Amino acid sequence: MKKIFCIIILLSVVCAAFAAQTATIKEINGKVKIKLPGKDWEIAAVNMEISKGTTISTSFKSEAVLDLGSSYITVKPLTRMKLEELLEREDTIETDIYLNFGKVSAEVKTAGDKTHDFKLKSPVSTAAVRGTKFDYDMFSVLVENGIVFFMNKINQGRSITKGGKSFTGSFDLPGTMKELKTLEFWVSPTTGDALFPVNTGPDSTGSLEIEW
Repeated sequence: MKKIFCIIILLSVVCAAFAAQTATIKEINGKVKIKLPGKDWEIAAVNMEISKGTTISTSFKSEAVLDLGSSYITVKPLTRMKLEELLEREDTIETDIYLNFGKVSAEVKTAGDKTHDFKLKSPVSTAAVRGTKFDYDMFSVLVENGIVFFMNKINQGRSITKGGKSFTGSFDLPGTMKELKTLEFWVSPTTGDALFPVNTGPDSTGSLEIEW
């Protein structure tokens, strides 16, 4: 009996230390769909609660605002992202979001005496933050407030502070906009106005020289 009681106590402590969180859809403009784990796509609605593993997709001229408790995410038009982790530990709040394509704006709030481990990841880069507001579109980051540690695919990175911009390819060391005098880019057909640097060649889609 004592052993069973101890197991119950231990499970209660573990559950308290690792509490799964949910996100709430606070605003919707246009057409937004969600896909819960193991479910089919469905139309999203305001005040709908979504959990870890949910994928969100926005259509043309559509946006959604998610309240994650200790952060807000604005999912921009033509974006698909997945909530990979929403977890609150005893001393840490962990949020991991995977951006398949598109663009999001994030506002990470203070969480009392807890550390907020917030990451936005994509096939190209990762933005890791603690207490800040920024825009992220896989290849670039624009920091409105606070500090973002911006990394490429092989975890090489740099800290970007308030007002700073940076972008990277999969293996390029993230650079600031002032360091890059000439940019060659293409316009993605899936993400609207996002500009992605590419290598030139006979099959390239064009280039533009930008002067500061």
